Amino acid sequence: MSNEFENQIDEDLLKDKFINFYNNNKYKIIFSVILLIIIPISLQVYLFIDKKTSERQISDLLKAEVMMKKNPEEALKILNFLQLNGKEVVKILANGRLLEFYINSNNYLKAQEEINKFKYNFEDSMLKELNSIKKTILNFEKIDENEILNTLEIRKYNLNNSYFKLIKKKLLYDYYIKKKEYKKAEEVLSIPK
Repeated sequence: MSNEFENQIDEDLLKDKFINFYNNNKYKIIFSVILLIIIPISLQVYLFIDKKTSERQISDLLKAEVMMKKNPEEALKILNFLQLNGKEVVKILANGRLLEFYINSNNYLKAQEEINKFKYNFEDSMLKELNSIKKTILNFEKIDENEILNTLEIRKYNLNNSYFKLIKKKLLYDYYIKKKEYKKAEEVLSIPK
């Protein structure tokens, strides 16, 4: 009998401890349960919206590509909007398509303006180098030596950390040949690969 009595007392004490714990931490417990439910749902909603936004932007990009021949003004509006408001990849693609359109229509000033207007805020140094190569090619006829060296980020012909060594080397070589500075052109050819 005493054993049953002790068990009953233990159960009552345990029950009182749980009730006390719940009363003291009621808001913390409720908040934790709500967080455990809301965080995964919110994450799934965010990922769903992000995916739909990407799909819509790519769809708009393709729509602009199809419209380019029939209605170039509307296509250019879409591409400009995507260039400003799209995700990183969509911005690059829209900018590239705008540049292609202006270059194909022999509007090099507008292409140069687009490159200067569109700021690459990317961590990837490869994209930054590619942008500098685009600028150099578009300005090739009127660029001076300091400008080409700065734009291509060439310091005393040091190309060791460049992804596009051969392209930069070829651009610099062509520049010196165009300016009839054959000695400097030979120096460029002697840059190690």
